[in-house]
Amino acid sequence: MSGVLRAARANPALAAALLLGLLLLAVCLLATVWTPHAPGRINMRLRFAPPSDVHWLGTDHFGRDLASMMMRGARNTVAIALSGVLAGAVPGVAVGIWAAARQGLAGRAVMRVVDFLIAFPAVLAAVVVAAVMGPGLGTAVVAIAVASVPVFARLARVAALEVLARDFVAASRAAGRGEGWILVSHVLPNIAGLVLVQAASQLAVAALIEAGLSFLGLGMQPPEPSLGRMLADSQTHLSRAPQLALYPGALLALIVLCFSMLGDGLRDALDPRGRA
Repeated sequence: MSGVLRAARANPALAAALLLGLLLLAVCLLATVWTPHAPGRINMRLRFAPPSDVHWLGTDHFGRDLASMMMRGARNTVAIALSGVLAGAVPGVAVGIWAAARQGLAGRAVMRVVDFLIAFPAVLAAVVVAAVMGPGLGTAVVAIAVASVPVFARLARVAALEVLARDFVAASRAAGRGEGWILVSHVLPNIAGLVLVQAASQLAVAALIEAGLSFLGLGMQPPEPSLGRMLADSQTHLSRAPQLALYPGALLALIVLCFSMLGDGLRDALDPRGRA
């Protein structure tokens, strides 16, 4: 943590990403317990209302408060992205470490499967999973996890192979330590920083996947708001109310930018070899 804070003081981009991340987290937590209006409340008399002290960003084509829907939609996007990346990181890292420890036929076969999976675009893989499972929140989480597993598996294997080749691992083996003890005590702590960096970068991809699935009607279902579905609903009203696409699109871009900047900044803070 101290390394991250030192890097933030020396790296304005990382400092901005941390501040933006904290702000987004605060908004998401606030949206869990409070929004200016009920996000799903329909009032056709207030269709396309302009911004006011009552409706801060105006209303949509159903008279729903845009600010409330965006707050809840951002919360849903971040929560699904975090859940999906975590669900993909755990088995992905486990598979990668196992493949590094088992460098025989079994390990190579597993990595060839991983290479096959990673060749597919993440969004396409997520759409295939969602089409098979049907729309819903759980489907979005599983789709993101499936797209994330091969990414973490490849990273963990490469990093674990480097750690396993070091002298202190050879010393542990000479002392009679088992392979499982070495993986838990030496490999995991030494690759944790790289995994964290990848997780931050993967969150940006996950947010786009969630928005894409919702845009196609395969993600979060009504009446729960979603930034992706707000973008889809705005298409038929762009000439009259372009803000229906501009506001949620800008918020989604901000979320993706925040995660991307965090990934780059954490790479500088936790992996000095990656610095320019």
